[in-house]
Amino acid sequence: MASSRRTTEEGFATPAATVVSLAIAIVMIAAQARATMALRQAQADYRRSAAEMALDAAQTLAAADLVDGARASLSSLQLDRRTISIRLEAEAAKLSLADAAKQDPGLFSSLGARNPNLVKAGLASLAQIAPVDPARIDTLDPSPKWRACGRSVLSPYGAATAPARTPSPPQVQGHPGEVWRVLAISSDGWTDDRTVRITGGQTQTARVIYRSFRHEAPGAPSCPSPLAAHKV
Repeated sequence: MASSRRTTEEGFATPAATVVSLAIAIVMIAAQARATMALRQAQADYRRSAAEMALDAAQTLAAADLVDGARASLSSLQLDRRTISIRLEAEAAKLSLADAAKQDPGLFSSLGARNPNLVKAGLASLAQIAPVDPARIDTLDPSPKWRACGRSVLSPYGAATAPARTPSPPQVQGHPGEVWRVLAISSDGWTDDRTVRITGGQTQTARVIYRSFRHEAPGAPSCPSPLAAHKV
């Protein structure tokens, strides 16, 4: 009987060998999955770093041109095989937070706010704080359009008492002491969003007050034309 059993098991793995083989296969699959995840993360990190370097260079050029008054030259540029658009916004020309909080909620609806009354209340609270991190304005509403358009109309550094309704001039120039918002936006969805104070120095033309670097789906929501951002 023993001899017959040995004969019938020839060529087949024993249960113990099967378990060991399965364990090895599971370990190999897990190791491959970790390697794939690490590769994807490395690729994502590389894309982010490359975009950050390109947009940082665009920001440097934009700040220099802003001081020189050469606005038209930076409507669009090519860096690292990316098309980058530059948007310049004079912060003093925007609504102050206190005056923004007095506006009709319809203004905030036109800027994409899903709950304009909450935005209005939030602005009233932020107006009591100095200085205010501009990012806190973005967090008042989850709408992507609000993030794209809200700070183009109001600002912690704003001095206007009513929304700007005139198109931006064909030429702009920053002067020492002024605060500007400079956005460098790549065609693949990366945005380097900075609030800077013009210094006009030889080695540093502008000092960064606030910076946000983010990625969103390409194609920013359009802002309403009467309240559109100053755009180069």
